[in-house]
Amino acid sequence: MNKLAHESQKVGLASAMAVVLLILIMIATLIQKGIEIYYFGVGDTESIREIRKRKKRMVMAEKGGTQ
Repeated sequence: MNKLAHESQKVGLASAMAVVLLILIMIATLIQKGIEIYYFGVGDTESIREIRKRKKRMVMAEKGGTQ
């Protein structure tokens, strides 16, 4: 982008490329944070995955099923 902006005098194109790169990085970060919360939870709280598994076990136990 530096070469494109300074040598070719295409500052607008380089700026647009930088904005697109920023958006891609933000999307990747949000996906990563979502996966982290789903599988590992936040701090001392349970993960969403573990909560769903626990609720499923409770429902199965109420119905008399084994797991």
